[in-house]
Amino acid sequence: MPLDELIVKSDEKWIKFRIQLTLGILIIYSIICLILTVAEHESLKTFIGYFLIISPLFPIGLWRWWNEGRTIIIDKKGCLIKFLFYKKYFLWNELNVRQMRPKIGLWEYEGVVFSAHAYDRPEDSSNCDYYMLKHPFTCFVVNFSGKHRPIMYGQALPVVIDGEICSIDKERFINKMEEWNVKLETVRKVNEKDSYIEK
Repeated sequence: MPLDELIVKSDEKWIKFRIQLTLGILIIYSIICLILTVAEHESLKTFIGYFLIISPLFPIGLWRWWNEGRTIIIDKKGCLIKFLFYKKYFLWNELNVRQMRPKIGLWEYEGVVFSAHAYDRPEDSSNCDYYMLKHPFTCFVVNFSGKHRPIMYGQALPVVIDGEICSIDKERFINKMEEWNVKLETVRKVNEKDSYIEK
């Protein structure tokens, strides 16, 4: 890796789990829809209708795969976002939101939210998932390694995934931002109810 760039991406263990989970949900939904269609002696159009009715969570799975599967290449001019065949480069002056946060999403990572939206900023709350879902192609996050609560799935039989999501060493990242004169907003906790104000 060149010294003048940072590469941020989820580790292989996490990506493998996310792909398996997303495809597993798709397969289960498809089987259920197929059974319903065959039982009713209906057509492909009915199969698609069933699929759309009973699979509201599948798009969220795809979004999480997109959000967590991207590679972010950061240099002194901006950030390149890559995912499969998709590529988009943002210059620093196009990223109007560059906000450090003590908690970002579901796993409460500490990190930085980047967005190209000047007049629509993340709310002062601990979780930015809704904001990232609202702006999937112009918003992304850089998480700090080890700065999150354990990643667990399931209640009765919990599964713990020892993986990192789009993360990088905090000190290394901050040092590069300072070296490249990239200014970051900060937010700080003002009470125990996860309320934040700009510092």
